[in-house]
Amino acid sequence: MKLNNLYLKNFKGIREFSTDVKGINISILGKNGTDKTTVFDVFLWVRFDNDGNNISNFKIKTLDNFGEPNTWTIT
Repeated sequence: MKLNNLYLKNFKGIREFSTDVKGINISILGKNGTDKTTVFDVFLWVRFDNDGNNISNFKIKTLDNFGEPNTWTIT
């Protein structure tokens, strides 16, 4: 599997993130607490349906028109 681009909005602690990797290997570097593990969790979730703690069935919270969270479960 090759990833061409990634766009996240309101995923876990990430408000907004995007990258265009064009299918090549990348490294994500940063200080502690800057959501590097969260980006890795996205890759695990897409590929294996779980996060880095082997927790599957993320509780996805989308926002309604008023910015309030709706809770949806991906199973």
